[in-house]
Amino acid sequence: AHYNQKIRTKDIAEYVHLHPSYISSLFRKQTGNSIGQYILNYRLMVAKNLLISTNRSVESIALDMGFYDLQHFSREFEKNVGMRPSVYRKVNQVENNTKEDA
Repeated sequence: AHYNQKIRTKDIAEYVHLHPSYISSLFRKQTGNSIGQYILNYRLMVAKNLLISTNRSVESIALDMGFYDLQHFSREFEKNVGMRPSVYRKVNQVENNTKEDA
């Protein structure tokens, strides 16, 4: 529910009354990802949906996803998705329009 806010492992650990090291280890064992990577993946998934389903600016989406600026968002998006957010939007909107026309 708070994916777009700054989330620290320490805060999660305090919330569930566990030690930060233990919660990190437990989380990685259960999901295969660190807490930070899991949150990043979730933010990027929501951002990808917004990029193709809305006309909102990339910067607006980036800030709403909890990234501190457009450059940070673009860098993480390209590193994890393999293309810049604007290219992702263009490619996927074209694909969606083609599917709707069929």
